[in-house]
Amino acid sequence: MARLSIYVLILSSIFTVVIPSLSSACSDSTSCDSAKVSNQLHEGAKSLRILRSSSADFGWKYHYSDQRALHVTIKLYGSNRWQLREDQNDDERRYTSTFINTGLGFHYIHYFKSESVLTPFVGGGPSLGINVRRYHSESSSNNSSSRNNNIDLIIGFDAVGGYEWRLSDRISLVSEYVVGLIYTMILEDDSVNGSSWNETLLQSAHIRYSLMSLGFAFYLE
Repeated sequence: MARLSIYVLILSSIFTVVIPSLSSACSDSTSCDSAKVSNQLHEGAKSLRILRSSSADFGWKYHYSDQRALHVTIKLYGSNRWQLREDQNDDERRYTSTFINTGLGFHYIHYFKSESVLTPFVGGGPSLGINVRRYHSESSSNNSSSRNNNIDLIIGFDAVGGYEWRLSDRISLVSEYVVGLIYTMILEDDSVNGSSWNETLLQSAHIRYSLMSLGFAFYLE
């Protein structure tokens, strides 16, 4: 909740600064074409994007007109944690957890008012993902161990919306929101002392969302 509040505060500050300037950006109608106001949202433009939400998102975007673009996104998130516990019998047990989450999205993006400094956009497209979760515990006294491995295969469709604010001819600040309907297949494998004893295939469908991702787009041309 604290992180979301910071994001909302940042976005509010941006709108407070930018929106008053939009009315003066196009005071002369002859200067309101994409070639003079923005060197970014035009046919043939290419950019790299780096956004941060719950994961690090890396993207590549290609404009095939001033208002239409194809965007490819790669999502990466990983963590490794360990914990050592000691019970009343002086038995030490080590716990390790590893998470590796990856995703790939293909989105069609439509821009409104591509000649403006602040440009809203909407879009959508399919997404794929593979998540790996591994839990392992081991006792130092009796050499017993247990593990749980989960592999998730995710297929979904995302709806995307947000804003792009032109900072310079090559850099834009991006705020993006994503809502997706996803289908997940989960392969769960449990074992004790190296012997597998339970393997389960689970299936689920649910809605996921990203309230806000903030980052930058770097234009190559």
